Amino acid sequence: MRNHTVETLEHLMDRFNYVGSEDDDDRDWIAKERRDYINDAIWDDQELWLPYLVEFDNAAKVAMRELFDHGKRVFDKMSALYKGRIVDVNASLFPSKHYSKLHPVQDHFHEMLWENVLLSERTNEYFDCFLPHLWWSTDRDPNPEKLEDIEVYGLDDDNWNEGLDRELTKDLHLSHYFHHIWECSSFAYTDFIFVREFDQHIEVVIEKDDTFK
Repeated sequence: MRNHTVETLEHLMDRFNYVGSEDDDDRDWIAKERRDYINDAIWDDQELWLPYLVEFDNAAKVAMRELFDHGKRVFDKMSALYKGRIVDVNASLFPSKHYSKLHPVQDHFHEMLWENVLLSERTNEYFDCFLPHLWWSTDRDPNPEKLEDIEVYGLDDDNWNEGLDRELTKDLHLSHYFHHIWECSSFAYTDFIFVREFDQHIEVVIEKDDTFK
């Protein structure tokens, strides 16, 4: 999996490690090139990495349910507090900003690399679509009351295994969250399958009150 091309790309990424750089597009391109090289390299060894993928997906499912419960509580509280005004609550789930202690490579350089890949995701133009977000609004009817009310999370026997060996993963029931991080992000397969902790991001938007000017 480790080769000269990947290592070169990783060292190039280390140059693009701050927000607002004019080189953001270059950093994002390098991150995706690195992802593609690593994903191609591990293709024939998917069975070796499968237990880690299952553990990641199980942790993500728990984290998504916790995110839903948290977001719903915030929406219920804010919509009651600002009754009569439009209140929107958006909730997203990111892999933890802390480098996983489970990753087989533990050094300062790869901790910084993890931060750079996260930075690429949080600052690029695909931010809003990077991971599926949950949404409640007083201008929406009905609002989801439980996670299963959202179509992509409502099927227990669903399996979002596009891009993987279909036969090998046919019984895994991989989540929509996995699908997005695998298909849409700059994370390589061997970056995220060791993640077990997640960061919640909840945004509340309240319609301005024009009664008093």
